[in-house]
Amino acid sequence: MTGKHYTNFRDDQIMNSIRRNVEDFLKTASSSSFGINEMKRQMKKDIHLLSASRYREIKELSRKAKIELKALLCYNLYHSAFFSDGCTIFFSLGEASKNGNTLFGKNSDNQGRSGLVGDGYVENRQIHVVMYSENRDGSHVVGVSAAGLSGVKMALNSHGVAGSTNYGNTVFSKESREETGHVFPSDREMIVREALEYPTALLAAHHATKLLMQMPMATDGMVTFADSREAYVVEGSKKIISITKVESGTDSRSNMFITLDKLNVKNDTSSYCRYHRTQDILNEISGNVTVEDMKKISMDHYYGPGTNGICRHTEGLNSSTLSAAIMEIDKQDPLESKIHIALGKPCNAWRHEDGHVTISMRDKVSDIPKAFLSGEAFKKYFMADPL
Repeated sequence: MTGKHYTNFRDDQIMNSIRRNVEDFLKTASSSSFGINEMKRQMKKDIHLLSASRYREIKELSRKAKIELKALLCYNLYHSAFFSDGCTIFFSLGEASKNGNTLFGKNSDNQGRSGLVGDGYVENRQIHVVMYSENRDGSHVVGVSAAGLSGVKMALNSHGVAGSTNYGNTVFSKESREETGHVFPSDREMIVREALEYPTALLAAHHATKLLMQMPMATDGMVTFADSREAYVVEGSKKIISITKVESGTDSRSNMFITLDKLNVKNDTSSYCRYHRTQDILNEISGNVTVEDMKKISMDHYYGPGTNGICRHTEGLNSSTLSAAIMEIDKQDPLESKIHIALGKPCNAWRHEDGHVTISMRDKVSDIPKAFLSGEAFKKYFMADPL
C-alpha cells in the first residue's frame, strides 16, 4: 500500500490557501540570509528525511495544486524554520481516565505574519484544516494541518497512536539559524507525520528521535506520542535530546522544557501559567478524566483569554489559538479510537455544532464534512470573540 494524502482539490478556496501559504513561505525565505536557491540545494541533501509515502503525497499535491515541486518540498521540510508553533498539550493515561482509555489533547497556537493577507488567510494566520492520509501498511492518519503541509500539528493514526508538536521557548531559540550547525533544521510537523507510520508510541518516539539525531529541529521544541499504554515526550535543543516516558497518571506541556528546564527563557509567564493551570486541573480530576473535561481544559480562560490563557485570544501577530483536538485511544480496539477536532477558537468551536467534528478511526475521508477539509469551519470560528 502506498501513502496517499487526501485534499479537496476541487475546492478553489483551499487550493488558493495552499498556494498563498507556499508563496508567503518562499517570500519569507527569500528575505532571510539563506535565499531560495540555497534552500533548494539544501533540500536535495535533506529529502532522504521524507519517506517514500510523504514524497508521493507532496508530489501529488504539487501536480494538482499547480505548485512547483521543489518549492512545495521546501515548504514541507523547512516550514518550522520560519513559523513557530506555541501550543499546549495535556493527557491522561490508563486509570487516570474515567473509562481507562488514553485521552490526549492539544491546543494549537501560532503567531501571525504581516505577509499573510488576502483570500487565503484570516487575520494574518494560515488556515487550519482537517487532513486524512494513508500509511504504507494500509493504516491511516487523521489530524490538523496548515493547508498545503503533509506534516501535522496533532493527529491520531488507526493503530491508536497520537502525536503532536510544541515550540520550546529556550535561550537557543533566540539565536540565528546559522549557529545551529545545520542551515535548515527539520520540521516538527513532518517529524510527527513520519513517526505516525508506526504502530506504537514507543516506535514513533524512537523514529522521531532518530530523525532529530540526523538533523535538529528548526527551533527548539517537543514532539509527544501516546498510545493506550504509555506516552513519550521528546524535548530537543540543538544536540541535546531528552525523552520522558509516562506510564500512568496525567501530564501536560506548554512551551517550556521540563527535563531540559535549564535551557528555558526566564520570565516566560505564558508558558508558566498554561503549564501549571493544566497540571492543577488534571491533578484535581485524575481518576475521572473524560473527553468533556479535556474540552473544558481546551476552552479554559482562568488566566484570561489573552496570552496567558490556555484558549488564547490575542490581537496583532501574537500567538493565538487556531485549533484544538482531543484524541481518545480505545484500549481494546484501536479502530474504535476517535479524534475530536475544533477549528478556530476552542471556546467557541466546541460549543457550536458546526465548529467541531468527531472522527472515528473507522471513518473514511468521505465521512468528514467538507467545511473541515476546506477550512471554512476555521474561518468562521477563528474570528469569534471569547466566550
